[in-house]
Amino acid sequence: MSEKNILESFLKSEAVLSVSLDRTLQQEENGKTSPHTEVKKKYEKWI
Repeated sequence: MSEKNILESFLKSEAVLSVSLDRTLQQEENGKTSPHTEVKKKYEKWI
């Protein structure tokens, strides 16, 4: 893989990550997330 292709691939993955992080932050601001302790209790039987 050439350096140009590696850089393009990296930039694409960074863009996807940025969108995902923005969406996650928006969900938190809108109260659509659960604290870790609540999630842990819900899934404790599988851990």
